[in-house]
Amino acid sequence: DAKVTDNRVMNNKSDGILIHTASDKPKVRQNTVTDNSGDGIKTDGISAPEVAENTVRSNNIGIYICRCGDSLINGNTTETNRNKGIYVEGNLNGNGASRDYFSTITGNTVKADRLSGILVFHAKADINKNNVSDTGAGVGEGIVVQYSGDSIISENNISGVKSAEYNNGNGIIVANNSENVIVYKNKVASSGNHGIQVTYSSNNVTVLANDVSGSGHQ
Repeated sequence: DAKVTDNRVMNNKSDGILIHTASDKPKVRQNTVTDNSGDGIKTDGISAPEVAENTVRSNNIGIYICRCGDSLINGNTTETNRNKGIYVEGNLNGNGASRDYFSTITGNTVKADRLSGILVFHAKADINKNNVSDTGAGVGEGIVVQYSGDSIISENNISGVKSAEYNNGNGIIVANNSENVIVYKNKVASSGNHGIQVTYSSNNVTVLANDVSGSGHQ
């Protein structure tokens, strides 16, 4: 198993840390990855990567998990990345809800990333106990699942999701044919538009016991 630990990776012209193809079960831990032109930490096409306790700041995407099964993204700090803070992407074929490429995203601090704080796209995830704040200056998104099946969004704290450009901002979004998604016991405060948004194309979404306050155009 590959181990990438305790490195300082900064001011590179491409990705900071990239692990792909045959490197199954890699551990990327306790690195500081800042100011790279590409993504901060990226894993592509591997099994069971663990990305934990890293500080990832001012890259393109902070942490990018692409077509990886059973990934763990835990205890990281992403901040002021130009694109998304944490991005999990599965197989882009088809328009249905995907249950492949499962990820656990837990205990992360996601702050002031320009587009989405956490986005799960064509994949399945357990998104639990993350702190997401002041994200979405570009498009106004906190935690988003799209084309996702059987995902759970629970016990996250989300605050200050606003887009200055578009005068909106949504704390949690379930969209694009997602189904059987549970949104449970999240705290959402001071979103520019909706605290929680479920689009009409999503099916069988349960929204239960959340605390939403101070959202909407001010």
